[in-house]
Amino acid sequence: MKGKVYKVIGFIMIVWLQSCQQSQSAYDLNKLQGYWQISSVKKQGELVTQYQVSLIIDYWQLNEDSSGFRKKVMPNLEGKFVITQHQMPFTVMLKKDHVQVAYDDNGNNYVEQIITLEDSLLVITNSEFMEYTYKRYKPLDLSDVTKE
Repeated sequence: MKGKVYKVIGFIMIVWLQSCQQSQSAYDLNKLQGYWQISSVKKQGELVTQYQVSLIIDYWQLNEDSSGFRKKVMPNLEGKFVITQHQMPFTVMLKKDHVQVAYDDNGNNYVEQIITLEDSLLVITNSEFMEYTYKRYKPLDLSDVTKE
């Protein structure tokens, strides 16, 4: 009887490990490319800040070699962006059980982990257990605004 239980547990663990690996490899890193607006920050599961509107947007540029940069931009009312000069170079690294983004910002090296990467949702965590949730940036639609 014990032998059957151990076989079942072993089978369940193998299926679970394979599903973890499959879901990890299912990340489409091309989805990282583009404009992301922060929506919340949590620390150890507790909400720290909820953003209704953020005037600063993160722009991610990802190259074919898994390198790229992250830059802060500010949208204006004309639908264009005010772009800062500072950008943080990064390298995306596929690990066995997660995806890391390693930054080298003027000698200040640090790593973040991508928890979720979907068409309109990005969740990142860092070594200080801060979790940042982003939504895909959508420009303001001012076409319904009428002049009085």
